[in-house]
Parts: sequence; structure tokens; C-alpha cells
Amino acid sequence: MAAVEGWGLIMKGYTSTHCLSPREVEIFELVTAFVAALPERDREGVPVRCHEVARAVARYLDLVGAVGVQVVDGRCFAAEHTWLVLGGRLILDTYAVARLPVVQLILPWFGSVEPYQAGAARTDINEGVVTMLCARGSKGGMQ
Repeated sequence: MAAVEGWGLIMKGYTSTHCLSPREVEIFELVTAFVAALPERDREGVPVRCHEVARAVARYLDLVGAVGVQVVDGRCFAAEHTWLVLGGRLILDTYAVARLPVVQLILPWFGSVEPYQAGAARTDINEGVVTMLCARGSKGGMQ
């Protein structure tokens, strides 16, 4: 953590210091690095979808010892979407819809999770893309 001259450490934010465990913050940071290493398109030039990204991240989190990770298919706003739930309470959106940054860790407060509506499990997942994303992302996410 870099110091700002005369002020000490840079602000982390109330959520990361009071609402999340150190492990939850670590998972968010690992996933952010993992996703940053992913390509925008697959080997055929097709844009990578959130459905495969979330599944690749779930596999990665299993490798780094995260427990209680659930893949959820459904809708976010008007879009078909896939995200993760951590520990049954936090939404880890690995490819956020209409928001930046791309990776978001969302606590279920004040309607923040209302756009996320779970649905049926998808049947159109490209496992080859998931495997490719795991290989590429692990280069960025592993410490």
C-alpha cells in the first residue's frame, strides 16, 4: 500500500475495513487480477461472455481454497447474466453489467442486489472457453 506524502496510507474504504473479512478482500483482489489477465475474445474471435468468465473464476477460487462459491445464472437488469455468490451472502460479479469496474463485490444492503435475479442453470456453456480462460487468468491471479 503506497503512502501519500504527509497523510499515510491511501483510503481503503469503509466496506473493505469494516464490512468484509480480510479473506473476502483478498478474494476480491485475486479475482480482479485474474479477470484483468483474460482476453476480450476467445480463440475464434467471439467476445467472451460473463457465463464462461464466472465459471472460470469459480474454478480458480476452488484452486486458491475459497469455500462456499456458487455459480448463479439469471438476469441482471435486462441482461442474461451469470455471477458468483460467496459464503451465501456476497455477490461477486466477475463481468459486471453496465458498471465499472468490471469485477465487483456486492454486499446485500439497501437494494444493491435487486438487479440480480437467479434463474435456471444455463445449458449453452462453452467448456473449451472456460478452460482457456482458466489458463489465461491464472497467470494474472496466482500469487
